[in-house]
Amino acid sequence: MNNKPQSQQNRQKSRSFDTGKTGKVILALSLVAFVFAGWWVTHGVSRLAKGVTVESIRAVENGMTEEEVVAILGDPLERGPSEHYADGIVLTYSKPAYFAKWYPMLW
Repeated sequence: MNNKPQSQQNRQKSRSFDTGKTGKVILALSLVAFVFAGWWVTHGVSRLAKGVTVESIRAVENGMTEEEVVAILGDPLERGPSEHYADGIVLTYSKPAYFAKWYPMLW
Protein backbone atom coordinates (compact mmCIF):
# COMPACT_ATOMS: atom_id res chain seq x y z
CA MET A 1 0.00 0.00 0.00
CA ASN A 2 0.90 3.64 -0.22
CA ASN A 3 2.68 4.95 2.87
CA LYS A 4 2.07 8.64 2.13
CA PRO A 5 -0.33 10.50 4.40
CA GLN A 6 -3.80 11.19 3.04
CA SER A 7 -3.26 15.00 2.89
CA GLN A 8 -0.12 14.58 0.74
CA GLN A 9 -1.98 12.31 -1.69
CA ASN A 10 -4.79 14.88 -1.98
CA ARG A 11 -2.29 17.67 -2.76
CA GLN A 12 -0.76 15.62 -5.59
CA LYS A 13 -4.18 14.99 -7.09
CA SER A 14 -5.12 18.67 -6.94
CA ARG A 15 -1.90 19.69 -8.75
CA SER A 16 -2.75 17.56 -11.77
CA PHE A 17 -5.07 19.19 -14.31
CA ASP A 18 -7.73 17.76 -16.55
CA THR A 19 -5.73 16.64 -19.57
CA GLY A 20 -8.84 15.63 -21.48
CA LYS A 21 -10.25 19.16 -21.50
CA THR A 22 -6.86 20.77 -22.15
CA GLY A 23 -6.14 18.35 -24.97
CA LYS A 24 -9.42 19.23 -26.67
CA VAL A 25 -8.66 22.95 -26.44
CA ILE A 26 -5.16 22.45 -27.86
CA LEU A 27 -6.56 20.30 -30.67
CA ALA A 28 -9.20 22.91 -31.52
CA LEU A 29 -6.67 25.76 -31.54
CA SER A 30 -4.28 23.72 -33.68
CA LEU A 31 -7.05 22.97 -36.17
CA VAL A 32 -8.02 26.65 -36.41
CA ALA A 33 -4.36 27.65 -36.89
CA PHE A 34 -3.89 24.99 -39.58
CA VAL A 35 -6.99 26.08 -41.51
CA PHE A 36 -6.00 29.76 -41.29
CA ALA A 37 -2.44 29.03 -42.43
CA GLY A 38 -3.73 27.05 -45.42
CA TRP A 39 -6.09 29.85 -46.41
CA TRP A 40 -3.39 32.51 -45.96
CA VAL A 41 -0.86 30.66 -48.11
CA THR A 42 -3.31 30.03 -50.95
CA HIS A 43 -5.45 33.18 -50.85
CA GLY A 44 -4.16 35.68 -48.33
CA VAL A 45 -0.92 36.66 -50.01
CA SER A 46 -1.09 38.14 -53.46
CA ARG A 47 1.62 36.77 -55.73
CA LEU A 48 0.76 39.31 -58.44
CA ALA A 49 1.46 43.04 -58.62
CA LYS A 50 -1.51 45.40 -58.46
CA GLY A 51 -2.65 46.53 -61.87
CA VAL A 52 -1.84 43.26 -63.62
CA THR A 53 -4.90 42.03 -65.49
CA VAL A 54 -5.45 40.04 -68.64
CA GLU A 55 -6.17 43.25 -70.53
CA SER A 56 -3.10 45.06 -69.24
CA ILE A 57 -0.79 42.14 -70.08
CA ARG A 58 -2.19 42.01 -73.61
CA ALA A 59 -1.51 45.74 -73.99
CA VAL A 60 2.25 45.28 -73.43
CA GLU A 61 4.24 45.05 -76.66
CA ASN A 62 7.83 44.33 -77.60
CA GLY A 63 9.98 47.42 -77.84
CA MET A 64 8.12 49.45 -75.20
CA THR A 65 10.14 51.55 -72.79
CA GLU A 66 10.15 50.93 -69.06
CA GLU A 67 7.96 53.99 -68.55
CA GLU A 68 5.37 52.73 -71.03
CA VAL A 69 5.21 49.29 -69.38
CA VAL A 70 4.93 50.81 -65.89
CA ALA A 71 2.16 53.11 -67.15
CA ILE A 72 0.18 50.05 -68.27
CA LEU A 73 0.98 47.48 -65.55
CA GLY A 74 1.82 49.74 -62.61
CA ASP A 75 4.87 49.43 -60.39
CA PRO A 76 6.58 46.04 -60.46
CA LEU A 77 7.26 43.90 -57.40
CA GLU A 78 10.99 44.00 -58.21
CA ARG A 79 13.38 45.74 -60.61
CA GLY A 80 16.75 44.29 -61.52
CA PRO A 81 19.43 44.05 -64.17
CA SER A 82 19.00 41.68 -67.09
CA GLU A 83 21.22 38.62 -67.19
CA HIS A 84 21.12 38.56 -71.00
CA TYR A 85 21.34 42.20 -72.11
CA ALA A 86 23.92 44.71 -70.90
CA ASP A 87 21.53 47.68 -70.93
CA GLY A 88 18.39 45.68 -70.16
CA ILE A 89 16.32 45.58 -66.99
CA VAL A 90 13.89 43.03 -65.62
CA LEU A 91 10.57 44.12 -64.18
CA THR A 92 9.03 41.37 -62.05
CA TYR A 93 5.24 41.45 -61.79
CA SER A 94 4.57 38.02 -60.30
CA LYS A 95 6.09 35.54 -57.90
CA PRO A 96 6.05 31.74 -58.27
CA ALA A 97 2.72 30.20 -57.31
CA TYR A 98 2.67 28.15 -54.13
CA PHE A 99 2.30 24.38 -54.54
CA ALA A 100 2.22 24.57 -58.35
CA LYS A 101 4.28 22.34 -60.62
CA TRP A 102 4.10 25.02 -63.31
CA TYR A 103 2.44 28.36 -63.90
CA PRO A 104 2.29 30.76 -66.83
CA MET A 105 4.94 33.47 -67.08
CA LEU A 106 5.21 36.42 -69.44
CA TRP A 107 8.61 36.66 -71.16
